[in-house]
Amino acid sequence: MEGPRSARLGERDEVIDFVNDAFLVGGGGGGGRRSMEREFPLLLGEGNVENVVLMKEDGRVVSCAAFLVRELATGAGVLRLGAVGPAATRREFRRRGFARAILGRCHEMMRRRGVDVAIRQADRPDIYLSLGYERVGMMKEFTVTSDLLPQPGAGCEIEEIKDLSEGEIEILRDLHGQDFLGTLRSEEDSALLYGQRSVTALVARREGRAVASAVLNETPALEGELAEYAGEGEACAQLAAHAIARTGEESLRICAPAKGTRLAAALSSMGIHARIKPGCALAKIIDTRDLFKRLAPHLKSVSPGHWVVDADDSGFIVETPAGEVRIADEKVLAKLIFGADSPSVLLPEEPEMACFLGEFFPVDFFIWPLDRV
Repeated sequence: MEGPRSARLGERDEVIDFVNDAFLVGGGGGGGRRSMEREFPLLLGEGNVENVVLMKEDGRVVSCAAFLVRELATGAGVLRLGAVGPAATRREFRRRGFARAILGRCHEMMRRRGVDVAIRQADRPDIYLSLGYERVGMMKEFTVTSDLLPQPGAGCEIEEIKDLSEGEIEILRDLHGQDFLGTLRSEEDSALLYGQRSVTALVARREGRAVASAVLNETPALEGELAEYAGEGEACAQLAAHAIARTGEESLRICAPAKGTRLAAALSSMGIHARIKPGCALAKIIDTRDLFKRLAPHLKSVSPGHWVVDADDSGFIVETPAGEVRIADEKVLAKLIFGADSPSVLLPEEPEMACFLGEFFPVDFFIWPLDRV
């Protein structure tokens, strides 16, 4: 058995074949060999091969996982994120600990790359929970129909764009980065995401100026959903109405951070209510001390002074007027920092400290569907 180890550039095609066979019926689901590469262009792209971890036997891949290292803008500053993608093992090699070994190797590599926290979206979370992940976060999900939305063209001109130019990609990138939580994207990342053949961009303009954008992605995982949106709330709502008319669907799903976006506020003002989805992600703290350093400016800006939060390699330390309290359980820390439970639920025996920690936890974060991790 060879590995777990990082994949080599020359093994990339073999890795893509493997994940296609593992996740798509018929080894590509009729979408061809590159179907998983289209759904995960950053994770499985040439620039991320070193973060693909595999095991091989007799020269063929038998188990594989990958992660993407990115900066994540949150409500408390920028964190270094390890976004874990799909993990798979050939059927005849399952229940032999390969996935656990692969993911363990991923976590070791993340720590060396300065990652603070690993995030994973998973329908079957058991193996991740056993490796120290915890269910965190909550998200708003709206289901909208065209009769509830302002009609396209009400105050804005709407442009539909395929095969985006560099200038058009830059417009989307600028709008996306203005006031939203999410991964900080380089020009290269933006070109890969927005340049996919499956992507259609919608741009709302007022007097020639781009005021909102939305992205549709025709890959099966994102059908019926706005993969991304940004800009003025009501203009985004017009783009959603255009998307429904364009696709011929009866409704459209729109996700938002728990604290909302300008579009979420606009939808709420129209009487469209969201459902709250708790525990939408899995998080594992990779480096407690580095995570604290990233959060420290936020903590100091909120702390009333006679309470102090510090950290070492084993956990967070809260210095109170009555003494020192250590929070060493990584799962409790993950839930405390990233939700979905409030500090008063997590620390019922320490109501005063829970009230103090509730001033700055949980931290707002959001992974956009288009990022596909």
